[in-house]
Amino acid sequence: MNIMLCIKYKKIGIDVYHKTIAGKNSCAAFIASMDDKFSKFYSSTMIQAVGQEIMKNVSIHMEKAIRCYLLQNKVLPETIIVYRDGVGES
Repeated sequence: MNIMLCIKYKKIGIDVYHKTIAGKNSCAAFIASMDDKFSKFYSSTMIQAVGQEIMKNVSIHMEKAIRCYLLQNKVLPETIIVYRDGVGES
């Protein structure tokens, strides 16, 4: 049996999209699983300054996602796994 199926954990994905050539603001996205089958999700997006790679206020989005998880599951996740696309110039 897979040990990861026995514990309560959530996956979180974070990425930022840029259209700097056009001088447009960047858009950051945050998504988090809400159930053990990874079929329900919490998501949020935010507009950031042109070319800003580091997501501002990530702690606010993390807290909201954890509160939603607790409300739905009546338990906090034991482990949180964060996937973040590479931070770079492009």
